[in-house]
Amino acid sequence: MPPTIVFNSAELACLHEAGHAETALNVGARVVEMELYRQEPRSYGRTRVNRTEDQRCHIALGGFAVEYLLFRAGRLVKQDGQPPTEKEFIDYAINNAVEDRINFFGHDCAEADGIWPPALDKKFIQFAIGRAENKMCLALVERIADALLAAEKLDEAAVQQIAGSP
Repeated sequence: MPPTIVFNSAELACLHEAGHAETALNVGARVVEMELYRQEPRSYGRTRVNRTEDQRCHIALGGFAVEYLLFRAGRLVKQDGQPPTEKEFIDYAINNAVEDRINFFGHDCAEADGIWPPALDKKFIQFAIGRAENKMCLALVERIADALLAAEKLDEAAVQQIAGSP
């Protein structure tokens, strides 16, 4: 991965998905498949995981956790190459985590206006930051992200090989 990661880039999509994969492996779930979709103006990805209900909320935090680590390290930049403010980062990352928040809470908590209650966003963010700071192996995340960026699709065997699993 390059030292600077741009909002909406394929690199950020790979890192986000690799965050889910690293977390899944960390909690004992199986990463079945990962895929990158290169699109303009925003690339995105999907990570399929066989998991238990107890593992679900942990895995959901992985993408935001990686983005937080990148922001904190000064590696995340906006389209114009400038670093985001904390508010810009939170706005971007929470918007990028719509499906992740649904998975974390187990259902869509958006109110009639489509906006989530701020207290729930705060809870999601706090748990994700805790995972980032205490349990995430950024080196493994970057190895998985590099492989996903190169291949655009990884199966379970490829992810296990990258992670050093038998």
